[in-house]
Amino acid sequence: MKDPAFTLLVCGGADYANRDRVFDVLSACLRKHPNITILHGARKTTKQPTKLCGVDGFAEEWALIHDRPFIGDPRGPVVLLAYLPHAVVAFEGAADMVRQARAAGLTPWLVDWEME
Repeated sequence: MKDPAFTLLVCGGADYANRDRVFDVLSACLRKHPNITILHGARKTTKQPTKLCGVDGFAEEWALIHDRPFIGDPRGPVVLLAYLPHAVVAFEGAADMVRQARAAGLTPWLVDWEME
């Protein structure tokens, strides 16, 4: 039996710079969910408007390297409703998306967050 499709929303701050951490987390998710599709917010840099930045860029790079499908959609909160992801991985800097995910009934996996 084929593994069911699994859509993972990956979010985080535009300034998040730990590429290795993003890659490690997504690789762990892939081991658990071989049919993973990556969904990210497609945030671009202001200096290079064609280049993705932060977690969004790392997530798409990971998906390309691992030959996994991905969706980059810059519509913010609409993404949750439009794609209904199975899970959310939120790296530091995604507080608004974490609130929205929780409001949609999802429990985000918080990665590298400073506890208050």
